[in-house]
Amino acid sequence: MITKLFPEILAYIMILTQESSLPSIVDTTLEDDDDLDSCSNHGKPSQPFEITISHVNSQLRAIALCTPHLWSSIHIDTGMQDAYLTLERTDAYIKRSGGYFLDLRIEVNETKCNYEDRWILRQALKLVAGESRRWRRLTIISEREGMAGMDIITSKLSQGEGEESLSNLEHLSISADYSSDVEDELEEARYRPVQSLDNNENDTGSSPRFRKTALKCLPKLSFLRLRGLAIYTFQLVFLPALRVLHLDQTKAIPMTSNLLESVAAACPALEHLSVYGDIIKSPINEAGAVRNVGPGMLFPRRLDNYTPREAMFGNIGSSRGRAVGLSAKSSQGGVFLPELRSLRVCGTQSFVYKTLLSQLEAPKLRNLLLKDAHEHDLDTLWETSLAHPQIPTITGPPEAYTPMSTLKFTQIQSLAISNSNLSKFVYQGLFRVFPSITEFSSYSSMDPDTASKLLDDGVKDVPWPNLRMLTFIFDVDLTAEDKSIAELLQKRKSVGFPIQKVRIGAAEIGVVYGQVQKPVARETAIVMERSENFDVWPLDRRYPDIDDILF
Repeated sequence: MITKLFPEILAYIMILTQESSLPSIVDTTLEDDDDLDSCSNHGKPSQPFEITISHVNSQLRAIALCTPHLWSSIHIDTGMQDAYLTLERTDAYIKRSGGYFLDLRIEVNETKCNYEDRWILRQALKLVAGESRRWRRLTIISEREGMAGMDIITSKLSQGEGEESLSNLEHLSISADYSSDVEDELEEARYRPVQSLDNNENDTGSSPRFRKTALKCLPKLSFLRLRGLAIYTFQLVFLPALRVLHLDQTKAIPMTSNLLESVAAACPALEHLSVYGDIIKSPINEAGAVRNVGPGMLFPRRLDNYTPREAMFGNIGSSRGRAVGLSAKSSQGGVFLPELRSLRVCGTQSFVYKTLLSQLEAPKLRNLLLKDAHEHDLDTLWETSLAHPQIPTITGPPEAYTPMSTLKFTQIQSLAISNSNLSKFVYQGLFRVFPSITEFSSYSSMDPDTASKLLDDGVKDVPWPNLRMLTFIFDVDLTAEDKSIAELLQKRKSVGFPIQKVRIGAAEIGVVYGQVQKPVARETAIVMERSENFDVWPLDRRYPDIDDILF
């Protein structure tokens, strides 16, 4: 019966069916008809929907082959695909996709490729590189020596003025875990900051240096992820449309301030910043003690003659030790990101938290997520600012401190704490420095009893009076005897500060639902979610991102 539908309707159904299978990535090798029913060990089909539907019958095949959108996603995986079939498939997809924009995912592991396979892979990459004007999304994941053969692709990312070969690229994600160029430097780099190979008159030769590929002339790029060694080998020059930036440090290699300076200078429209890892080495003085971080140490000052065009076409790319330009200058000398709306941070040491929270000025910041934070990582939020000498220094728990950041962060409305064992004193400090919170999420950071005691706190001083939505994911299963969540909701409602929506991740959500639904007024929305259903980030994300796995 379905074959009696108009071809246009069938084509639309095919596109919707294909999109519904995302974000799962499966092997897209072209197979013979006899292998159509084969499945992978994980129960997923061994080939994508577009191949399967094109082998059902001649009518559906004709419609599929005449629907370019079906063939616009190309997946190359040297670890799972035969080299010849990879080349054949790449050529077929490029031809069948017509003039549609291409979504590319390239996963390369050189240790699994012999010389012949590497040569064949290079031919496939040449086909892809020849269509660079059509690139819309590009994801590169390289293991071992994988990046060594990716120069055909990465060279396109630094095209000069006027070439416009990547004028349609919107999404770029690069993950590299190894490079022979830095093999000899890795051990030394664990103890010394990494620098680029730009000419630097102040370079003493004592720091490891990596060659960088400049990311420029990407006028539509709105999403960028640099993970692993990609942080060190790619340089931000000017990305005027960039809204989302992921910096994932998965290698224990410290950085100089160049990286963060580049972020501030190159991304004037940045709205969402995700920082994983410590990114930058804590400055040490000659005596071995950590020095105080001055405003100009990590972030740049504005250049008098700076223009975006100069940044885009390289006049600032090699600054020879100078400060690079900001979209606006901070009145306190820190970094000013005028459009930043959400920030999430995960670090193994306190330095990354202290740096970002003390130096960042973001008047539009509304959402903050902190993961793996320890007891004293957030001290900078309530320590007395040296810029306000009239405020005496006070020692003691956070409630005794005068918060220095309230002028910057009172506008934050959504706070999420993930995998962090913080004391009640820290939470009491958070109540004060973030008074406008309307949404609070705790992921594996509170037990039910602690949550109840902290968030009702009596009639006199109700924490976060504007709080309307709670999200909890507990490490322990809630039982029928545990009434803490129900009691919390009842107490908040009785003192005039009701919670309107509760989301709880637990194995036995039926038990929790039974506890909460009866004592709470009907107008309160109770939504129960499994613990694996974390919110997407950013919250307004409308695209699949299967590589967002670190948070």
